[in-house]
Amino acid sequence: MALLEKLRFFDIESNTTNDYGFDLLARTRARNPFGGIGTITWLVEIKFRNDSRADISALHQLSSRLERSSLETNGVLITNGQLTSTAREWVEENRKKKRTSITIVDGTQLREMLIRYPALVNQFFPEVYDDSRS
Repeated sequence: MALLEKLRFFDIESNTTNDYGFDLLARTRARNPFGGIGTITWLVEIKFRNDSRADISALHQLSSRLERSSLETNGVLITNGQLTSTAREWVEENRKKKRTSITIVDGTQLREMLIRYPALVNQFFPEVYDDSRS
């Protein structure tokens, strides 16, 4: 949640219902072509895995939930690993065939985002700044 707040998400809520397919619901503001500002809702699925690749099942669940949501709702899968090639192909096909929009933040992108916020790294990964380990 802390990273999403830094990325200017607001109204961040944990999904406490039994309706699976996402972990958090959050909102962002976006300017429309006419100068007004609208709100975009995001369903956030977080998958931290010990192995290096995230699979397609989480994408299926998220897509299914997005299909039942309004058009102003987008999805994001955040993973500390990488997507399998099959999962990446599925995301592209899904984007073409359905109205759902799923953004992928893989391990590399996640690390790049975190590096921009050293206070978060220090808060959640203090061993990174532990000088006594050298």
